[in-house]
Amino acid sequence: MLDKFHLKENDWLRSVFKIRDLWIPAFMRDLELSGLMRTTSRSESLNYAFSHFLHHKSNLVKFMMSFDSAMEKQRHQQSLLDYQSTTTTPKLRTPLAIEKHASEIYTHNIFLDIQKELYKSVFYCVQESLVIEDESEVVFRRRGDSINISCSCMHFVQEGLLCRHMFFILNMKEYDEIPSNFILRRWGKDIIADGLLTKKIANNEGELAKYIKQLQEVDSGIPLCTSSRASSSRSVHIEKIIGVAAPDVVNIHNPEGIRNKGWASGKRIKSTREKVIEKSKKDSRLCSLCHKPNHNARSCILRLKKSDLESEVTEG
Repeated sequence: MLDKFHLKENDWLRSVFKIRDLWIPAFMRDLELSGLMRTTSRSESLNYAFSHFLHHKSNLVKFMMSFDSAMEKQRHQQSLLDYQSTTTTPKLRTPLAIEKHASEIYTHNIFLDIQKELYKSVFYCVQESLVIEDESEVVFRRRGDSINISCSCMHFVQEGLLCRHMFFILNMKEYDEIPSNFILRRWGKDIIADGLLTKKIANNEGELAKYIKQLQEVDSGIPLCTSSRASSSRSVHIEKIIGVAAPDVVNIHNPEGIRNKGWASGKRIKSTREKVIEKSKKDSRLCSLCHKPNHNARSCILRLKKSDLESEVTEG
């Protein structure tokens, strides 16, 4: 690229090219990067999560009140994803038993990545001595019940997921399940222990009595007060946090309620189509002579015929 666009003399590009082994992923295949995100991804995801509950002008009190709501939303989303992973089965693309086993141990999102590699191992990988697709070398060793597979593409080392070349070897050796030493716990459905997201009390009278005693001790330290005093103490507490006392006289009050919101008259200009639809829904008036719709007695055909007959008799 530097030769093609004649950029060899550019100092910045030369310096970046010199340290290419520090930023190009191809040079990092031997490093474990399965839990690594981009430099700003964590802060961006955190900002996005709190943007639904906070504003850049919010104070500390607003943040404290909204923090629990943001955490509750994340816990709800986590519980929903866990429920989907444990109660539903993703669609399989091959008849292999190893794919079904992968759908049972991995979460849905991780299984989709595994499924792509497994599908490609069936339709894109072929054996040529010890060389498999794209000149990726796979070494298979078995000692007793334990096996070891290493691939030159380093996909498992970097991402923690089996690559298509390793799946090809497992299929060739007729493995129906993924070996346990190639299943990382971080991708499994049971990564979050039971009771971590929701607090549970064991069915034990001693533990329950101890928990109730702790609640009573906490409750005894909270002073009992009436509603007016509670409201006053809450206001004082907020004033201490903000550092500004509430004014004695309030000159600005909430606006009075209005009947119409948005448009002043509560009406809007209707299109021709809406008018036609509304007109078609209304009951049409019937003619008083023939009792048929879409005309009145003045334009009724019976009246016109009657007037013609009367004129003919008069002329005759």
